[in-house]
Amino acid sequence: MPQQITPDQMAQELSKLGAAPLGNVAVSNVSVWLTSVGGYATLNWSATSEGYKDWIGLYADSSKLMGDYETYQWATKGSPYETGYDADTGQEARYYSYDYGTKQYVLMATGKYSA
Repeated sequence: MPQQITPDQMAQELSKLGAAPLGNVAVSNVSVWLTSVGGYATLNWSATSEGYKDWIGLYADSSKLMGDYETYQWATKGSPYETGYDADTGQEARYYSYDYGTKQYVLMATGKYSA
């Protein structure tokens, strides 16, 4: 039986070989949108496959930097995610995927809330 390894272990092994891993960033058909459930901002998303380190963040508006989220959810935990924050016009949801080659997060999709 083949040995199971984590994405981090795979990235380390590929790095030793001088190769960039086939990434979780290669997901396609990613979409993210915000809805209001009971007045709370709710993150919704879909992707062909979610990467181990992919996450979706709720932002007060589109001017906020990646780390300035109000809350977030790992994509693998499943959609939807009721945030507990009041839904507000201008809020933005963002889907980030980890690129093991560059060791950085890449913005894959955004969606805004509108009442």
